[in-house]
Amino acid sequence: MAVSSQTTNSTNFDTGDMPALAPMLRRIAAVDSDIAAEVAELDDEALRNALYPVTKRYAYLNHAATGSISLPVERAIQRFIHSQSEAGSLAFEAFFPIVDKVRAQFAALIGADSKEIAFTKNVSDGLNIIASGLHLGRGDTVVTAETEFPTNVYPWLNLRSRGVEVRFVPARNGRILPADIAATIDEHTRLVSLSFVEFGTGYRNDLAEAARLAHAAGALFCVDGIQGLGALQLDVAATGIDFLATGTVKWLLGPANLGLLYIRPQLLDFLKITTQRSWLSVPVPFDLFNYAQPLRPDAARLEGGSNNMMGIAGLSAALAVFAAADMAEVEARVLALADLTRERLTAEGHEVISPDGPQERSGIVCFRPRRGSSQSSQASETSEAVDVHELTHQLAERQVVVSPRNGLIRVAPHFYNIPADIERLIQALP
Repeated sequence: MAVSSQTTNSTNFDTGDMPALAPMLRRIAAVDSDIAAEVAELDDEALRNALYPVTKRYAYLNHAATGSISLPVERAIQRFIHSQSEAGSLAFEAFFPIVDKVRAQFAALIGADSKEIAFTKNVSDGLNIIASGLHLGRGDTVVTAETEFPTNVYPWLNLRSRGVEVRFVPARNGRILPADIAATIDEHTRLVSLSFVEFGTGYRNDLAEAARLAHAAGALFCVDGIQGLGALQLDVAATGIDFLATGTVKWLLGPANLGLLYIRPQLLDFLKITTQRSWLSVPVPFDLFNYAQPLRPDAARLEGGSNNMMGIAGLSAALAVFAAADMAEVEARVLALADLTRERLTAEGHEVISPDGPQERSGIVCFRPRRGSSQSSQASETSEAVDVHELTHQLAERQVVVSPRNGLIRVAPHFYNIPADIERLIQALP
């Protein structure tokens, strides 16, 4: 990929085959008329700093851990707090319609219908709803992968008390291969659950093939989407996903402590709701003493009571940002910045371990830092590996934010990053 040189305050964001950033930022600013007026006269870099304040100080490359909050999201949350502080319940009730709006916004992002979306606390909450609702028992198996984040492991391990067996697909060079998924599935498999993107390697699973393999064996297919949604495009219906759980605090650049759950509509009645039923699970919630009401006909029946309204207000703004930016352009920039990260790290002698096939790449790039050039070759061969936790702290002191994971450094740029941010990482490495 051809890459032009840029400085941190460059106003030319269009680099190589990346979609130009400045037009995306102008569309994002237009989502909020007040913000649009405030930033109308700003140059490109000043506009980026205004819309994504984290860029004023940091090369922020840590979206696989926690995303930054954009100015539109910050303003939306402030408006909610201000309204509630001035009008209490009157203002709170005025925000109720936003709940259905956000369901529709998220459904549009993943190619679903708003009736198929429920709010949860986080990914763990969503997957535990699925685990408890399937009512699996002795003789049943659940298949996941050995590289999964614990969020996509513990809900299934909890089922061991019912006699359910949990099987782990082995990883080969950081990859979860379809052939190994097929070899782990058998006639007892009831569910296959994988991540959209593996957190520790950046490997992008072939979800469509995994869904095909699960369905061919009569099993259902579940996805932890948190490391892909917001960075990569996904159509749940076209892919064959039955359940998808995600959170909003990473690549979706939304508030913390809020999750979303997609359920294929044909499976809604298949889930047996025993512990999740709440006062909002029925068609007329304010018919308070009518305990004979049936469940709601949509996925919202799974929501465990009153929702996080402040978080939903912020999420609405975050999803509006992605709609304005255009997910095709977002994905193209994320992947191009990740490619640039690979190229620069490799050129400097660091070992990139993230799988690099065209359909395997994501926004996550993991690498093993090379030892300092001041060490002799003999010392390099015998000394311990670089302390990635200490190195991460050193990088943060140099205003470059990344994560240590599994003995590696994990880099995760988002669409609003620029090549100069990647160069700041390279220059900050010892």
